[in-house]
Amino acid sequence: MKVLNAPTSTPRPATSSGPSSKALPPSRGNELAPQRSVDAFESSSRGTQSRPAMLTGEQPSRALATPQPTPGPTPAAATGPISPKDIPAAEWTVFVHLNADNNLESFGKDDMNEMEAGGGSIQGKLNLIALVDGGAINSDGWNTGARLMYVGKDPENSRKIVSREIEIDPKSELGKMLAAGKGELDTGSPEVLRAALDYVQRNTESKHYMVDLWDHGNGWRGVSYDDNPSSSLDMHELQKALTGLPQKVDLLTADACLMATVEVAATAKAIGSDFLVGSEELEPGTGWDYKDLLGRMGKLFQGSGSVSAEQMAKAIQESYAAGPRDNVTMSVTNLSKLDGLNSKLNDFSDALLQAGGLQNATLRSAYDKALRFDDADQMDLGDFARRISQGTKDAALKKAADALLSELAATTSEKGAKGDPKFAAATGLSIYSPRGSVDSAYKKEGAAWLDSHWNNVIKTYSATPRS
Repeated sequence: MKVLNAPTSTPRPATSSGPSSKALPPSRGNELAPQRSVDAFESSSRGTQSRPAMLTGEQPSRALATPQPTPGPTPAAATGPISPKDIPAAEWTVFVHLNADNNLESFGKDDMNEMEAGGGSIQGKLNLIALVDGGAINSDGWNTGARLMYVGKDPENSRKIVSREIEIDPKSELGKMLAAGKGELDTGSPEVLRAALDYVQRNTESKHYMVDLWDHGNGWRGVSYDDNPSSSLDMHELQKALTGLPQKVDLLTADACLMATVEVAATAKAIGSDFLVGSEELEPGTGWDYKDLLGRMGKLFQGSGSVSAEQMAKAIQESYAAGPRDNVTMSVTNLSKLDGLNSKLNDFSDALLQAGGLQNATLRSAYDKALRFDDADQMDLGDFARRISQGTKDAALKKAADALLSELAATTSEKGAKGDPKFAAATGLSIYSPRGSVDSAYKKEGAAWLDSHWNNVIKTYSATPRS
């Protein structure tokens, strides 16, 4: 059982609260928290353990953007468990790490219904497999334990979960974990994520893999928060879980808040992924519209050619952008270009330091005024560079800022700013930018971003008193 360590620094208070978004207070990833019931999350007094509220104007349901195409032939409806040997080979496997053992549980069930309504797996093209961890609900085919599910079509579009549970070999690592937990899994554990994906890759056949991290997210601080026990995956653990599998994860995605960051991108690249998809800002609790998304993916597989990771990533981005106004940001980052971006970021960081760092009044003002997100320590990198370029008289610094902006535009794309107009300034990736001391957890050994020269910039904010 994985338990969170005690904080190494004073937790920063949450910026908002409520059970209906996929965000967590920034301190949650570093705290030893007691187990809590679902009702406890929905109380009016949440303190630093509260979850930020959904964005202004969030609707309880999502509007579909386009009519749904027939995605192609799907496996015949059947009941009861399915052997992994009976799952047909496919070009892509989409593995959803659906950790709903928390106050997002009802949204987890809704999203399983959406996957089934969208057709589920596409015979010979796409296998949709979900590791589903429930919490308190036990009805309509949903239960409180953990199951590996082969998602199929619900011909009646009902509220019942009709997908089939995948049989697990009791001698496998995943089987041993299920036996030890008596049907419960810690889906905030890197060992569980690794064991589940390893089992899928060894026992089914697919050319490409997408891993969708479904849950609360908190950028570099963590993702996949399981309340029973209280645990989560930090980026170093995520990297360990997804490195060295039988097959690589081509596409890493997050149906979770605040995950489109430079640090998460660095982690995804270290895993060996080709693309990262995530949001710089909060997602509403409803998250992605999987019925709409599977309709779009179905169109991709109607052609005779292969489907690329970039096409899959863009389908997610377009689907999210077509949703309600609270779907304000969704980024696609080409990780093959991340080395170039990091090089330009290093040059930009060096130029900032040469100009006085964040003790320089002009640079500090741009840093303070740049677009920030629900976690106010996360700043849009491109908006900051743009402000520097427009405000500085230092020719070398302006050149470095412009070069970074150009490389950023070639590396990542952002789409979906339909709500608060301030998000129109978003450029696709945020970066840790505290206005105060640097969280010691950010410098944790093994983090993929430790060599970045940006680390030398952020510590200048409070390095010496300003004149």
